[in-house]
Parts: sequence; structure tokens; C-alpha cells
Amino acid sequence: MPFLLHKMTALEKSISDYTDWSNPWKFFNYVIADTHLKSEEVQLFQKIWQKAGGSDLWNFEDLTSGCKKSKAFIIENYALNEFVIDLIVRAISYQWK
Repeated sequence: MPFLLHKMTALEKSISDYTDWSNPWKFFNYVIADTHLKSEEVQLFQKIWQKAGGSDLWNFEDLTSGCKKSKAFIIENYALNEFVIDLIVRAISYQWK
């Protein structure tokens, strides 16, 4: 079976371009303000953010459980590369600290 490279979407590029982790609360607005994204991509990101950051996935005593559940949810429901998923989960985790 040949090795297939994952072609990064505009949404994945926008997410992976965020570098201001000293201000993680700016991540969401950074992504949705990206003028290179189509409105459908912004809406998809907002949906992912809302569902992956839901209290049903994060309402645990330790942050690690929330991160694992959120990551598993995104992997199961959305076709994003793992690096991008990790960044989304990282940003969401700051809301639950």
C-alpha cells in the first residue's frame, strides 16, 4: 500500500499557523478571522470547537482525561490531521484549566 500524504486544508493551515501560545485565549478568534478561509470552513471550525469543548468531554477532575476524550471525539468525527487536532485540544484545554 503506498504512503499517502495528507493534503493540508486551508482550515488546517490556519490552525497550524497559530503561534501565540502565551495567549491561548486568542486562538479561536485568530482562526475564525483568517480571511483565507471560506465561510463553510469557519462554520466547521466553530462546530468542532463547540462540540470538542463541550462539558460532556471536559467535566473531569483532571485535564488529561478531557484532552483524551476531546481528541478522540475529533478524530472520530472530523478528517483533520493529528497535529491540528492536538492544537485544537491544546487551545480548548486552556478554557478548562
